[in-house]
Amino acid sequence: LSAKHITISTVGASARKIRLLADEAPQVNLALSLHSAIQETREWLIPSAKANPLESLGQSLDYYAAKSGRGAMLEYLLIDKVNDSDAEVDALAEFCQERNEYSRSNNAKDVFVNLIPYNPTLAGDDFGYETPSDDRIYAFHNRLKDLGINSLVRWSSAQG
Repeated sequence: LSAKHITISTVGASARKIRLLADEAPQVNLALSLHSAIQETREWLIPSAKANPLESLGQSLDYYAAKSGRGAMLEYLLIDKVNDSDAEVDALAEFCQERNEYSRSNNAKDVFVNLIPYNPTLAGDDFGYETPSDDRIYAFHNRLKDLGINSLVRWSSAQG
């Protein structure tokens, strides 16, 4: 199996670790669970994000793109009334546009966003998390596309 068929998926990697991946294994793909491009929301969802500010994370993704020629895949779990607002989608688009601008100036690929509608869990129930409506999911996705961001909705195939 060649390295270009391997993806490292992470939610809490530091900027330093992303740079290390770019230096040590530039052929390996990177999938980063971002879940918000607003620092305060990201810290609520991912407590380790306090140690990894978005600006630093963005710079490390730029470094990864320049070294690898690959844009990162950003995983984004859509949670109703938590990170699915217009402000959230606009912040995500801006974060991606900044990455893409850098990537294009370095002959690298654009970032790609996987939108993942929240699937109910017992842990999520403790926080009151719910799945956004299909209309909201489509609106979020369409706004990203309208702003030039490559993305798709990864619908669950789970039944239950």
